[in-house]
Amino acid sequence: MTQTQRGVFLVLEGISGAGKSTLAARFASLPGWIKEATITPDLTGLLDTIDVHATAADHMGFWLALQYAIRARIEPDLLAGRNVVLESYVYRTIASHSVLIDGPPPKVDWSRALEPDLAVLLDAKEPVRLARIGARDAAYAEGV
Repeated sequence: MTQTQRGVFLVLEGISGAGKSTLAARFASLPGWIKEATITPDLTGLLDTIDVHATAADHMGFWLALQYAIRARIEPDLLAGRNVVLESYVYRTIASHSVLIDGPPPKVDWSRALEPDLAVLLDAKEPVRLARIGARDAAYAEGV
């Protein structure tokens, strides 16, 4: 019996407009790759409520809990030999929320989160980034 080789877990990080979604979609179009969502549609309403009513620390706790839950969603794919690309994972959560809370950022519990095989930080020049955000916002407004 042949054992399946574990798939690769790739994380794309970066600020809005850096190209995470574009690059993730390109990876997902390759054989053996799938793109996993950081937040599932069923949690979008909860996120909207947290955005309005929660403290920055609560908000970060919500995002960290999501990161821990991702393991249960993607580990079966990885064990089946599929490669998984994810945009925005633990690193962005800690970086973006740590500036809003007092004290040191929380330590990631890697026994609960799934450590990626590779995390890539994407960057873009500001005019390019702003053009991407504008195009994305226009597409959302048109319902694309």
